Amino acid sequence: MGLTDRRRAIVLFGDSLTQRSFEPSGWGAALAHLYGRRCDVYNRGFGGYNTRWCRSMVGELFPADETPLLATVLLGTNDAALFDVEPAAHVPLEEYEDNLTAIVTHLKSRCVHVMVLTPPCMDERQRLAFQKEKYGADAIGVLDRSNANTERYARCAARVAKKLNVPCVDLFEATWKACGVSSHEKKVARQDSVDPWAEPSAAEPNASASETNASKAEDVFVDGVHFSAFGQKLVFQTLTDRIRAYVSSFHETGLTNGSYTLDPECMDSDWPFGPVLRGEPGEWRDKMYAHARSATIAPTLRSGDTKSRSVWRVEASDAADAENRLGRGLAALAVAAGVGLGMGYALGSAARR
Repeated sequence: MGLTDRRRAIVLFGDSLTQRSFEPSGWGAALAHLYGRRCDVYNRGFGGYNTRWCRSMVGELFPADETPLLATVLLGTNDAALFDVEPAAHVPLEEYEDNLTAIVTHLKSRCVHVMVLTPPCMDERQRLAFQKEKYGADAIGVLDRSNANTERYARCAARVAKKLNVPCVDLFEATWKACGVSSHEKKVARQDSVDPWAEPSAAEPNASASETNASKAEDVFVDGVHFSAFGQKLVFQTLTDRIRAYVSSFHETGLTNGSYTLDPECMDSDWPFGPVLRGEPGEWRDKMYAHARSATIAPTLRSGDTKSRSVWRVEASDAADAENRLGRGLAALAVAAGVGLGMGYALGSAARR
């Protein structure tokens, strides 16, 4: 059993909104931190992808010999691209529903739990401003996506989740509410984007640093579509709230289905470090206790100026200590024999000369 086989896995599957979730302050990175003692979080986000392309690769990404604890699916932002502006990414709504149904169905056969995240809304004014800043005079000046169309895909994602009986995280609703109180008039913060072409732009000359930072914190997006630091935190909070509600529903019915490992605060009383590893907690507890019985831990003190600083040294058991002493004795004898042979050879050579 290898390192990656022991730990439960959480797999984040989606487009660039998932790929960029491991940015500094990203929702995926925050999730990995939250589950650091219990699960490994894997980023399987592919920028620019839609459900048509993700459906073709889901079998390879989630093979039969792996069983992740949880998979999240966040797809639809690219599918909802307007056909007359961005035809390569666009997927018709009916096909989107069919593709998403196939993806989630496959994940249900491979994973213990699956959660569908609806595509978020967008900041249309910011998107137009971003387009103009990126392309200048070559900008087409029309939206490649719209909130009205994206909402149709978000509602479709919620229907698929309900039909397949998996939890749904309504990011469209959460981001829509947050955008209602955000500032749409500020300049686009390209310095907050990690796109390769993005170059830091100077802040507005008449705005103080505190005013600029305050306005950035209110924005959900950095380019109208991708999340700002505030937006990343919003997604993380919305997702973890839904996970906690989902786990609570299992506890209320007396069922588990592995849900206890999804609870970030879960601490099994019979397993002091929480249900971290696969297998029965008792099995790993017995191994831990067996290891503890084979060694004693005794305090010792550093010499010199650090005598007051207590450190810990692991002292081997008597049997292991005897074995170590025997090994050191044999090594010393071997060294002495080698030295003797060397000196004898040197003296013999000198006598012959």
